[in-house]
Amino acid sequence: MTPLFALIPCPVALAVAALFMRNPRMLTRIAAWGMVGQFAIALRFWAPRLRGHGTPTAREVTAGFCVDSMAAFFVLLTTLVVTCALIHAVGYFARDAKGPHPPSPRHLAQFYFVIPLFLLAMYSVITADNLGYLWIGMEATTLLSAPLVYFRRSRHALEATWKYVIVCSVGIAFAFFGTAMLFTASQQAGTLGDGSLSLTQLSIHARQLPAGLVRVGYMFILLGYGTKAGFFPLHSWLPDAHSEAPAPASGRPR
Repeated sequence: MTPLFALIPCPVALAVAALFMRNPRMLTRIAAWGMVGQFAIALRFWAPRLRGHGTPTAREVTAGFCVDSMAAFFVLLTTLVVTCALIHAVGYFARDAKGPHPPSPRHLAQFYFVIPLFLLAMYSVITADNLGYLWIGMEATTLLSAPLVYFRRSRHALEATWKYVIVCSVGIAFAFFGTAMLFTASQQAGTLGDGSLSLTQLSIHARQLPAGLVRVGYMFILLGYGTKAGFFPLHSWLPDAHSEAPAPASGRPR
């Protein structure tokens, strides 16, 4: 579990720093350097995992979380993207401070409080081997990214935020129903005992699961998480949310 624990301290420290630091210029720089450190930590503990392959072993799945090669790849990729975004944010918010509608120190502090927590939620989604943990992580990313969409505190930002939360919450509800159906299917596989939400166990015993329940459950999960991911035609929230969120949060150039 060491690679997983190694990802936690730096984001937590950045979130705590955002609560107490009221110097926007210093806050943006500390967050950028903190994420550079986070990427170095991710490289140190997760890069060796890239050499793995195939189905996760028992050693790689602990307490419902997976540290196999696929998880390592997306942990490193996600950390790199957030690192680049927060480095870009230094100049972005410096320009915003000189514009006609500069963000207040309080709103900037909220931005830098939410970003590291959102990163931790993303880590939980990436490394989850349990469908229940995956659902919790996905819901957490929705709730934590809503304040980023509302960053400007304008009428359009409020509209985009509500649209994002409502549409994605409906999708998450579909995913929850699909997850429940897969759990019900696992209960009908004798070798899984009272049932399981472990992706590794479900993959190993896939042939013993009722095909009908698995197909329906999969469709609900695809519909639910597809809404959250913005798959066509479930992407109605995406243009508004990305246009209202600041560039470092939405990943769009400006």
